[in-house]
Amino acid sequence: MLNIKKSTISSGFNKVITNAEKNYWQYYTTSTIITFLLIAIIDILIYQDFVFQIKEKEESYLQGTEIAIKNLILHDLKLVYDGVLDSSKLIILKNYSPVNAQKRNTLIEGNVLYINWGHEQIIFDLQPLVYLLSSIITDNFYYQKNDITVKLGIKQDSSFAQANLSHLNIQTFGLLIISVLGFLMAMPLIIYFIHKIEKFYELTKKISILQKEHEVYLGYAKAFKDLDQHSALSDEFLVIKPTIDHLDVNEFLEEIKILVLAYNVRVFYKFELHLISDVCSIDIACNTALFKQIIISLLLNILYFMRGGTHIKNFSINFHKGKILIIYDSFAASEKHMCQWSEDLSHHIYNPYILNCKRIFQLIKQCGLSYEVVPQQGNNKITIFNLTKKEEFNRVIKFNKKY
Repeated sequence: MLNIKKSTISSGFNKVITNAEKNYWQYYTTSTIITFLLIAIIDILIYQDFVFQIKEKEESYLQGTEIAIKNLILHDLKLVYDGVLDSSKLIILKNYSPVNAQKRNTLIEGNVLYINWGHEQIIFDLQPLVYLLSSIITDNFYYQKNDITVKLGIKQDSSFAQANLSHLNIQTFGLLIISVLGFLMAMPLIIYFIHKIEKFYELTKKISILQKEHEVYLGYAKAFKDLDQHSALSDEFLVIKPTIDHLDVNEFLEEIKILVLAYNVRVFYKFELHLISDVCSIDIACNTALFKQIIISLLLNILYFMRGGTHIKNFSINFHKGKILIIYDSFAASEKHMCQWSEDLSHHIYNPYILNCKRIFQLIKQCGLSYEVVPQQGNNKITIFNLTKKEEFNRVIKFNKKY
């Protein structure tokens, strides 16, 4: 099978890594809104229960009153039909008088009740009953087939209705006071728990980042071990043979992201890193392990330069087909300045994998690559060229043996 491998695979990659947007107030705001809505829903349900209790009380009162009045009227009517018209024994129908007028089909007209009694007809004045009920109820009585039905309703301006309304208002006001106090008491607890959750989340995230960093460096160490075995290294010299290696740019950018976040765990300051690539992968004219060491070391030096201050430090890494561009926010730094500033890097980063700038620039040359340093206040640029150059080279890096 014929396998044709492209030197570059095009793909877009643009990601921003930052710790400058840790706006946890959105969690506080969300929690506050949720708490408020829960309390509001509970208040609405409780208020509906208050209203239901008032209505139930009114219905019970009306039913009891209707039954009592009905029984009183039926008591009087029974006495009337039994021929007892003694007002001292009558309770409701005390005011009455017999009439010889023509019997009426309508038993009630206005406040007058007509009852047929033998050949006569007796009229009863219901005005006392109306006076009795007018303070709290409306009345509507009618008599039909020896049964009387009393329909009552609550007057909204009656003392009974006003007392119920006043009681409901007091309950509602008390409910609002309790809800507000409960909300104010709940907020410190909510803030406390959110703060604890934030701390736990940050700690878990930091542990995860440091574990990933450890795995990345283990991968780099393994790559160097394979390189040593493959190159048959002596104690003093590493011969860099011409080679073409495949670099997965997206994977490398993810490794860069992990190492930047891990550095920020140890040395915290606000930053914003832009990882940009025009390619997904690329065949570079350099051993991948050495190329990654160059870029990672350069990146850690830049992070070392940018420490201090309170403003957000911006830097970016931009992969193109044949070059890589690094821009960072710091004092104007020439190659000489960078080499001077990084002399003490080993006292800041205890990692033999990370080179200082002097060794970085030497290694770039030894790998047959080119570079350019353009110093500019707040916008320093470092460009590494000839990533895909394929001319042969045999160069030597000399390591001083320590005794």
